[in-house]
Amino acid sequence: MIQAPEEVYSLAFAPDGRTVAVGLRTGGVALLDPAAGQWRATLRGRADAESIRCVRFSPDGTVLASGGVDRVIRLWNPASGEQLKTLVGHRDEVLAMAFSPDGRTLASVSADQTLRLWRVGLGRELLVLELPSKPECLAFSPDGMTLAVGTWVPDRGAVYLWRGKSPPAQAADETSEKGTQGGP
Repeated sequence: MIQAPEEVYSLAFAPDGRTVAVGLRTGGVALLDPAAGQWRATLRGRADAESIRCVRFSPDGTVLASGGVDRVIRLWNPASGEQLKTLVGHRDEVLAMAFSPDGRTLASVSADQTLRLWRVGLGRELLVLELPSKPECLAFSPDGMTLAVGTWVPDRGAVYLWRGKSPPAQAADETSEKGTQGGP
């Protein structure tokens, strides 16, 4: 057992397995070297940041995304600890995130009942979809052609799938000039 610096709310392994990102109750992201059992650093966006509910590494491990109660997604360089971008748009806490297989797009869902797609390199929101109920999780298919979102309402849930000839991330690029899109 490795003692965490405080309460742990989320975890993600880097693709190479050499780092575990740990989302903390007070808004930091601690980086753990699992082989050595040592804490490397704690990344903090603001002194008053709130709980980090989700952390995810890009497929190549060069970007770490963190999101939580303060409604902000922060993109980090996990090697240097530098904050790369701040993604602002959700009106309630960020519940889950997923990178597209090519790492160019980040999908996020929030308690505000929206799914948002972001262009990672630009730090730009590409698409907003309203959801009929609170989302809990999401995932891209391995080929990036389908995005699945799981929602929850008392006593039942639903899975929404967005499929297309082009990946959802690419479709977002094509529609980003049109603004917010309707629900599923």
